[in-house]
Amino acid sequence: MEIESQLQSLGYEVTSVVNTSERAIQKTEVDQPDLILMGIRIKGEMDGIEAAEVIRNRFGIPVIFSTAYLDQERIDRAKITMPFGYVLKPIQKRDLKVTLEMALYVAKVDEGRRRAESKVYELNKQLSSTLKAIPDLLFEVDNEGQLYQYHATNSENLYESPDEFINNSIVDILPRNAADIVLDAIAKAAETGHYYGSSYSLDLPHGTRWFELSKEKESILKHV
Repeated sequence: MEIESQLQSLGYEVTSVVNTSERAIQKTEVDQPDLILMGIRIKGEMDGIEAAEVIRNRFGIPVIFSTAYLDQERIDRAKITMPFGYVLKPIQKRDLKVTLEMALYVAKVDEGRRRAESKVYELNKQLSSTLKAIPDLLFEVDNEGQLYQYHATNSENLYESPDEFINNSIVDILPRNAADIVLDAIAKAAETGHYYGSSYSLDLPHGTRWFELSKEKESILKHV
């Protein structure tokens, strides 16, 4: 009751107060709080450390441990649950305030990071789907014609194993006459700054192929 009063005086809403590990897990699922203040020595089949691990794995809600006992064994066990802080009993209001504010800030930053990572993951999936829709090959080279990346949907359109050509010159990939056309196009585009809108025909062993130049950041992409 004293801790609840301190929390309320600091402007926090206390959604539930429970005294067993099982109830802590149940109320976490129902209340979905922003933060949990968990006693390490708590009633139930699990202690507070075990309950905190279940809560972290199931709900991802940050936990602060509250305890009068902080021996090395408990510290080592508690670290596995990645707590957002500790407050030692008897709890001082000032210590509680600082710990809560820091924990909520770290949780907010961590949530932002996870959202950013999720967004990047989704964008990469979209990019991968787009590239897979390209029927031929997309080569990424520098202005010297050095290949450093490719995206292949159907490598048989040109070569069986494009991997072999990474870090090689376009001269090593295409027949000499075709390579000269590509290098000349790159040189002209680099000189004029006009990378878009021109198509070029190449006579290759597997037939005639067309390619276009486009500039993305500081690289040149050729669709062959």
